[in-house]
Amino acid sequence: MDDDKHKPKLEFWFGDQHSDDNGRETIRQVYKNFVGDNTDGTGSGTNGNVFVFTEDYWKPTDAQIPGVGADGTKPYCTLEKDGKTGTAYFKRTDDKKPAMHFCDKVWDRTDLATLTADSCSKLGDHVSTAAWTKNFIGANVLHEYMHYPRIGKDAVGTQIGDVVYDAFQCRALAVNDDVEQRKKTIVNADTYVWYALEIAFTELCAKDFAGPRDERDDDESNQDWPDSDPGTDDPNNGACDCDENGCTPDSPACCANGSC
Repeated sequence: MDDDKHKPKLEFWFGDQHSDDNGRETIRQVYKNFVGDNTDGTGSGTNGNVFVFTEDYWKPTDAQIPGVGADGTKPYCTLEKDGKTGTAYFKRTDDKKPAMHFCDKVWDRTDLATLTADSCSKLGDHVSTAAWTKNFIGANVLHEYMHYPRIGKDAVGTQIGDVVYDAFQCRALAVNDDVEQRKKTIVNADTYVWYALEIAFTELCAKDFAGPRDERDDDESNQDWPDSDPGTDDPNNGACDCDENGCTPDSPACCANGSC
C-alpha cells in the first residue's frame, strides 16, 4: 500500500469516502492486524486464536437464513438457494470461541503457485471473480478473517460484514451514486479481498488488469451463495467481548481495564 503506483486502486475499490490519508491508514491497519510482523511467514499471531473446524458446526434457523429450509437441524453447507450453495462462514461456537468453517468445495480450489503458473495465464486480462476467487482458496480464507473482530473491527471500529460480493459488485459499491452506500466499502469483507488481490497479482504477474465486468449471467452455477452475515455474531453489540476480570487470547485492549 505504500507504493505510489497502487494509490489509485484505493479509491477504485474503497471509493472517494475512504481514499484520503485517514481512510488509507484505517485500511492499512486492517491488513496489519492480519499480517502482523510476519517474521515466520505465517501472518499475525492473532490469526491463531481462530478455530477452523472440519465439521460443519453451524445449523442456522429460518430466522437467521430465511427461505432456504433452515430449521436449526441442517448444517449450513447442505443448504441451497436458487441452486447455489454456501462457501464458508465465520461463526462463534456455543462457548463463544471465534471459529470458521469452509465447505467442501473450497478445498477443491487451488493455491497461489498454481494460479500464477505459466506467466499467470489462468488469471486472464481483467479482474475476474470466476477466474480469481472461485479458483483461489487464499481469497476465501482472507474474506473470512476480515470478519474476525480482532482483525477488522479493532481497526475500523465496526464489525466488517458482507454488504456485497464479487469484484463487479464491490466496484459498483465504490462508485454508487448514494454517498451512504459508498461509505460501506470500509465494512465490506470482499472489498478488502479484491483490493489485496489486484495489488498482489499486478506485482506477481508484472502486468495491469482491466476492471471487473458482471459475470453473474455467464454461469450462474459458478456463483457462490453468500456466506453468513457476521453482523449477527457479536453478542455484545460492539461492547467489550471478554471477561472484564481477566484476559483471554481473544481479548481486545478494552478488557481487564486495558491490561490485555
